[in-house]
Amino acid sequence: MHPDEDQRLTSRQPFDQLVRIERNRFFTGENVPVHEIGQVLDISPLGMGVKTDSPLQPKEMVRVYLPVQAVDIPLPVFSEVRWVKAHNNYYRTGLQFMR
Repeated sequence: MHPDEDQRLTSRQPFDQLVRIERNRFFTGENVPVHEIGQVLDISPLGMGVKTDSPLQPKEMVRVYLPVQAVDIPLPVFSEVRWVKAHNNYYRTGLQFMR
C-alpha cells in the first residue's frame, strides 16, 4: 500500500503511457527547467502514479505533459508530488493534479 492510498477519494485505473515531466528550477537548482521521462502506471480524475529514474521531491510542483493521441499534442498538467518511494532501480511517485 502506498502512503496516501487510503486517503484517495477516487480509485486509480491501470494506465501505461510515457510522459515528459518538467521539474521546477527551485527544486533542481538548475538555471533552466529540467525535463525527464516518466512511465505512468495508474491514473484517476485526481492524480496518477508514475515511475521515474530519479526522485522527485514531496511538495514539488511539476508539469506533466500527457500525450493526446487524437491531435498529437502533449497536454500540460500541473501536479504536486504527494509521496515518493524508492525501489531497486527506480522511484514510484504519487502525483495529485492541481485544479
